[in-house]
Amino acid sequence: MRAHFKPLRLGLEAGCWVVLARFSAGAVVPLHYHTGVAEVYTMAGSWHYLEYPDQPQTAGSYMYEPAGSVHTFVCPETNTGDTVLFIRVEGANINFTDDGQFHSIVDTTFIRFQAEFLQAERGLPPLNYIGGGATGYMSKP
Repeated sequence: MRAHFKPLRLGLEAGCWVVLARFSAGAVVPLHYHTGVAEVYTMAGSWHYLEYPDQPQTAGSYMYEPAGSVHTFVCPETNTGDTVLFIRVEGANINFTDDGQFHSIVDTTFIRFQAEFLQAERGLPPLNYIGGGATGYMSKP
């Protein structure tokens, strides 16, 4: 499984994060709980929640999830290309193991730490994302 996330906005004050995500066929994001609203626009490919296989999301689909949503993200093995998503989340994802035990929390602070750690570890140029506290813009990478 391959999953890549590019931070677009990490608003630390309000806990809002926006990412561009790319998943390979067969990718799975384990069971997680949203503490706030999540919005997902599918730009390419397809995916669904394991708990809702009758609601496939395909290119051009927009999904709104209220706070408290619980689900497991799945990209079908039959996908012929990557699935690309524009994701906006308020709050955090609380992640669980396959047996239902607490695993981790993903929020703006974690994403910023992880992205900056990987950027430094791989010797990449500084990250280009909008932070909090002021109006901002991003130039093309």
